[in-house]
Amino acid sequence: MFVVNPEKELVQVVEDRIYAWRSYAAEDTGLKVITLLDRGTGLELASIIPNEKRRVAAHRAWIAARHSRSPGSTVEIAVEMGEKGVNPDEKLDEMFRGYGHASVADMARMDVHFNNCPMHVPMTIFNYGVINSGQEKSTRYQKRFGKSVLQPLGQMLQGSGELIDEYDGLGSLSLQLFERQRNALTSAFERFFQPQTPAEKKSLDARVLDCARYFLLLGQGTGFAFETSARDFARLISRLKASRLSYYQDIGVQLETLLSPQQEIEAELGFLAEARSLMFDTKADMTVRNTLVELEEYLQRDILDMIPRAGIKRPPIAQAVFHLGRDMSSAEKMVSQYVLSVWPHLNWEETFEYVRSLPRKKKEDISRIIFSSHNHVKELPELASTKEVTLVMEGYLGELRDFNRHRAWSRFIQLPSNLYANDWTRESAEGILSQGFGIPAYLDLDVFSKERQGFVDEMNRYYEAAGRFIDSVHRIVGPDVDHAFVQNILPLAHRVNLWMHGDPKQASYLSHLRVRPGGHINYRLMTFDAAKLITESDPYLSGLRMEKRPDPGNRDEFFLRS
Repeated sequence: MFVVNPEKELVQVVEDRIYAWRSYAAEDTGLKVITLLDRGTGLELASIIPNEKRRVAAHRAWIAARHSRSPGSTVEIAVEMGEKGVNPDEKLDEMFRGYGHASVADMARMDVHFNNCPMHVPMTIFNYGVINSGQEKSTRYQKRFGKSVLQPLGQMLQGSGELIDEYDGLGSLSLQLFERQRNALTSAFERFFQPQTPAEKKSLDARVLDCARYFLLLGQGTGFAFETSARDFARLISRLKASRLSYYQDIGVQLETLLSPQQEIEAELGFLAEARSLMFDTKADMTVRNTLVELEEYLQRDILDMIPRAGIKRPPIAQAVFHLGRDMSSAEKMVSQYVLSVWPHLNWEETFEYVRSLPRKKKEDISRIIFSSHNHVKELPELASTKEVTLVMEGYLGELRDFNRHRAWSRFIQLPSNLYANDWTRESAEGILSQGFGIPAYLDLDVFSKERQGFVDEMNRYYEAAGRFIDSVHRIVGPDVDHAFVQNILPLAHRVNLWMHGDPKQASYLSHLRVRPGGHINYRLMTFDAAKLITESDPYLSGLRMEKRPDPGNRDEFFLRS
């Protein structure tokens, strides 16, 4: 096993958290690496330090910002920071604190790496905004797992000692079924597609993993890198701290500790954080949570009687794509997303019809609730970021996690948000679970009917075990507990809705990128269907038309890796 020893280590206590800092020398890692491990949650954050003696991101942002208040050239402005006797930290702090608005911090960009976190963490953080980039570990290349594969239950459900074995058993069962399907589908695909070369065998392995991953769970461990501006990191930290989930609150505190360390920590480990002076306005921002509470109180008297929750589906459920026409305004989309954040188990089409049919007085009341507590500092959340081209993707978690990473699109996942939604109620959890699961499109081919039935039977076996576990929680802890733990046991095959808002430019990019051979077949099919709906919506968008729908049974497409 490859091991790099840290050059320095120290322990820090922040509030009730115990952190372990480590620094790795540039001689070993190319650039200096600083890691921060939360010994309580097991989450490790890492920061790449481009210059150990300069706050690089903040320094660059300072030079850029000075253009608005200095007649000098870039070099002349940079010299101001290099003058003898100037304290860089004081100069940065003086400018950023007194500038009058936080946009300067958007010019300071940096990244943070997250290791050993459940899959719903990157899904939540990528979904948070659109001015970011990042990469998550592919489920095609998961490492071998040890005994415990899920996020510890105690981080999501208190008083759960008697339930731990049953919960961990779900993680073990998912991996058993994953491995069984991996072996069965490898044999079936080899018989039908008949790989002839090492490259084709490698492609077949990737296709098999695309299918077997449906048995992996959203609470299973992963890692990812996330890059955005200092300003956006500060906003993210405030949202994390405002989460109802202590685990996400802990991530917020840990992230702030890494990006804005104490000077003693910097001195001991021999580095300067890139933008410590820009980590302000990071206290918990409860604005969105409070808005959703007020909206729930205002609407709950009649909404549940008027809108049926999404009906129980008999799996496997086919994926589908819908294009919301021009008759649906951006404001109506926004309000629909707010309503579905409170009641995610409702039927989205019925919700939209309810929103658009409300009397004017109620619409104005809802508008007041949404806008009243926001301003240029406390901005509206992603729920309000809607555009003309809107797609509703009724798909499976595995592919929707991939669509969720297309950051130029605004995105809404029809699940309770870990950042600002209220508790997962028993009703919403049961409504979400009732949506059922889907299967890889290859298994719709007649030649794989036996494998299809085996896949469905084993997925049903998993869902029955998950249902028994939820019954155990109700029996031991009670039915009124926050059901957020349910997201940990959702398989990547689970059916979930994703709303995507974009423009013609992004529609073209997404279509040409994701319809190509090489990607997951269900992902490619949904992208093609989305492009087709967009081309049919307006003659001016007809040029986007794609000629050939992906074919799961086409041998050339199966092996091609573009």
